Amino acid sequence: MRCCCVAGLSFAVLSHAAEVYVYEQRTAAVTSWVEVTCDGRPSASIKAGYVFALQLDAGRHTLTLKDGVPVTIQVAASEPTFVRLDWNMSVTRAPIPVLSPVTPAQARRDLEFLTYIPKDKIFSPQVLREDPRRTEYKELKHRGLE
Repeated sequence: MRCCCVAGLSFAVLSHAAEVYVYEQRTAAVTSWVEVTCDGRPSASIKAGYVFALQLDAGRHTLTLKDGVPVTIQVAASEPTFVRLDWNMSVTRAPIPVLSPVTPAQARRDLEFLTYIPKDKIFSPQVLREDPRRTEYKELKHRGLE
């Protein structure tokens, strides 16, 4: 196992698998759970303020949503891939969920305060049951009193 660090957040990367992080920002307009499928199989549900990680074989994979816009991504075992759920809002129709690839720099800012999904929202063994992100814990320093 190797670790990949993206400015303060560390991600575990297994040498034979690719990590894909799927998330929705806390500020999303819609706050209901949305089911995400990977390559035609249910994976997990996501909603605003949550993230989950898929462990996939390196290569092309398609993530889809019910009544949403899918995304095909090319994942590599050497670095994590990030996909964000956004909403296409319109006055004349219901919001449409849209999955989009995100750069590691943008994902670093987005993922900092997100919560890992509850275990009852995981439907596939490809989804990690525990949060693989390792945050760098900050320790308060005290002056004097020595």
